[in-house]
Amino acid sequence: MTLPRWTAVLALALAAVPASALATVSSPVLTPEPRFTQGTQNTIRWNRVAFPTGSIGRGYVLRVRDVTAGSTTSTTLADEAASAVVVPNLVDAHTYRYTVQAFAQECTTISCTAFAARTFSAASAPQASVQDARPPVGTLAIDGGATFVNGLDVTMNISASDPQPGGEVVRPPAQPARHERPALDEAALAAARAAEKAVAGARERGLSRWQEFLEPLPELLRDASLQDLRGIALRARGAYGPKDSIRDALPASLTEPLLASLDRLLKALAREASNG
Repeated sequence: MTLPRWTAVLALALAAVPASALATVSSPVLTPEPRFTQGTQNTIRWNRVAFPTGSIGRGYVLRVRDVTAGSTTSTTLADEAASAVVVPNLVDAHTYRYTVQAFAQECTTISCTAFAARTFSAASAPQASVQDARPPVGTLAIDGGATFVNGLDVTMNISASDPQPGGEVVRPPAQPARHERPALDEAALAAARAAEKAVAGARERGLSRWQEFLEPLPELLRDASLQDLRGIALRARGAYGPKDSIRDALPASLTEPLLASLDRLLKALAREASNG
């Protein structure tokens, strides 16, 4: 069968059209990056695109811009199923910006004996992150730094800082000052006054062990921050154990006011935490 002359001309013209005129490659979308990325590598992810029907040579190009150093590198993945790549050897405290493009090729002849150059999508919207390879440092204290605890419950206080890239330091959230919580402050001061009387009683009776245990309490209860008060109160409360109790050494006129004031302080701290 002989094709009409105009049909044959049209077929030849279409075969000579470059791939970019025949198909548009969709732009991928990068998964959002956190502000900081731990370590010295980063896994970049994106959504797979729907490539043009009939295209071949499909894949993606990831471009990595080291904003801090002012350099750019690229990684080509000739795999249409790719959706992630690990970027290694990243530098601590450097900011990196990432973009990704999809690409494909098409035949330029009907018999597919020649191929067009790669057709690229528009670049994705960039995502950026700062590498953070330095671990945080901090301290851990039990019951306000107690050497020993005579009780079943303890309070652990953790303080830490993280020297982030650029010299920025991460600090724990600010805690309210004691004067901003007058009910708690007064409860702690009342416990401090009761502790002072118990210290004097132990000193008068020559009870060196209990004197040593009680002596730090008044100052701690007067000056400690709100986050440390619970541990201090619990440590003092541990002196009222079922065995070897402070009640066995000091009269009730000294031990019971101290116990009552410690319990009031702990209840006030519990209310503060629940209102948190």
